[in-house]
Amino acid sequence: MQKLDPIPNGEGQCPSGTSVDRTSVQPAAGSPFESKARRNRLGGPLRIFGAILLIVVCSIAALSWYFTPPLEAEADSAHDAKPASLAHEGSTTSVERDRREDRIATTAEPQLVWPSERLDGLEAKRVLDRVMLETGKRIDRVSGYTALFHKRERIDGKLGPMETMRIKVRSRPFSVYLKYLDPSRGKEVIYVAGKRDNKLIGHFGGASRMLAPRIVVPPDHPAALASSRHPITDAGLAHLIKKLIKFRNIDLTDDRAVTVLDWGSDFKGRRRPRSLHRHPAPDGVHLYAEVEIFYDPETYIPYQITNFGWREGNDDASLPLVEMYRYDDLAFDVPLSDMDFDPANPAYEFRRF
Repeated sequence: MQKLDPIPNGEGQCPSGTSVDRTSVQPAAGSPFESKARRNRLGGPLRIFGAILLIVVCSIAALSWYFTPPLEAEADSAHDAKPASLAHEGSTTSVERDRREDRIATTAEPQLVWPSERLDGLEAKRVLDRVMLETGKRIDRVSGYTALFHKRERIDGKLGPMETMRIKVRSRPFSVYLKYLDPSRGKEVIYVAGKRDNKLIGHFGGASRMLAPRIVVPPDHPAALASSRHPITDAGLAHLIKKLIKFRNIDLTDDRAVTVLDWGSDFKGRRRPRSLHRHPAPDGVHLYAEVEIFYDPETYIPYQITNFGWREGNDDASLPLVEMYRYDDLAFDVPLSDMDFDPANPAYEFRRF
């Protein structure tokens, strides 16, 4: 008869007295069992850390929203005033937008003539100076306007993406409303001269808004300039034209500055008046190596400007893009009210809840 192996007793010995090795078997290094054991050891602390981090973030977000005061209407007749709708809200076609742009000329204006052929040299500078001075007078008489605004800027040496936003601008008091469409969709900013100690009010778009419902900071605050080369106080066509007049006056007495007036194709492929400005090297006065500007053919309002910096080392390299700004679908003399620049506007998203 076959003998069975002896069963060990509680003392770790067989009935016959033979000892049995009860040492547990350890998994071999690098085996799947060891990897699983390591994951189990690390998983617990990581889950605890993640839960604590989530609680902290949620607590900060909750406190931020809790301590953000509710908005009160700033306009005396805020609830009675009807905000102007943006010209580009809705399903207007490109043809309709082009027709609207063709109607921005004001009546009884002096006739300005852009040269039909390429013009350069001192005469080009004089013609452009007269055009810009007259255009500055025209824009000063505009009470307000809406547009679709595009910009692309190089900040800290890095060229950012194209940004698109809806914009409302009022001349007096100077007021700006921005609503970002891409890439920071939902972000809104309002600035009104004399309001909130001349500070802007804004809120971020996307998940960033969970931590900061609203911010109120000076226009030159780092948070306000994180994604912009210029403060909001420089926004708008009036400020752009004033800067262009300033530098065109400088070019009049600078023989090294090149000015060319001609016609070119803009971003829609339309033939439009264009000016080109070139400066051979940094001189402490001019900000860009080359500037290209497109103008409306009736009002000569500059609606697209592209600025390039100087080459660095390689003469064959293309000029680096510094910034580009473009106004599309401009609608002038829009009846803008205080409510258009009030964060309590129910059409906006500044509210706490």
